[in-house]
Amino acid sequence: MILTLDRPRRAVADGYDGMYVIGEMSWAAPGDVPGAERLGEYETAVNEVCATRPVTTLCQYDRRDFDVPRLTEFVGLHPKVVSTPMVFEMGLLRIVAVPSGSGAEQQVWLRLSGEADVSAGDALEQALVLAGASGTGDVHVDLADMRFIDVRAARQFTQAARGLRSDRRLVLHNAPPVVRRLIGLCWPALTGLEVANV
Repeated sequence: MILTLDRPRRAVADGYDGMYVIGEMSWAAPGDVPGAERLGEYETAVNEVCATRPVTTLCQYDRRDFDVPRLTEFVGLHPKVVSTPMVFEMGLLRIVAVPSGSGAEQQVWLRLSGEADVSAGDALEQALVLAGASGTGDVHVDLADMRFIDVRAARQFTQAARGLRSDRRLVLHNAPPVVRRLIGLCWPALTGLEVANV
């Protein structure tokens, strides 16, 4: 990276608007590569350097290579996040995550289908954590295609809502009546969770 510091200015001098740099980050996933433990410092330094140069950078993180806490940390270090729809499948649960909007209104929609029981708990937790880390606006969860939701899944919704900043909410759409009742009885005062009427 050090070798490229002057290249954006040279690109402008050669008549270009700037330069694009793409970094594929899987090299740091195992954690045993020298310097991998300092990846957060590296990302912060790259952001500072690129802010003063005519360059656009794209860091590519493969979700399969990084655990949720590390990926959440690295996503948080970037000024913008570009994400393709995430698909999680475990047991009888399928989750598709689609970011929408931009800037302060960047929201994430999770569309759940199937059954959220003990066999799918890890996938649901991972999707909720990544959705919270990926956007800047509210996180929306569409439950229209759910056949079954157990108490653990309902608790995961509340934990995800508590993990968001105070200006963000987790909004459940098309929640079955039993989920509405459960949340109303067990977590009536939780301000970060909204069960939408429609």
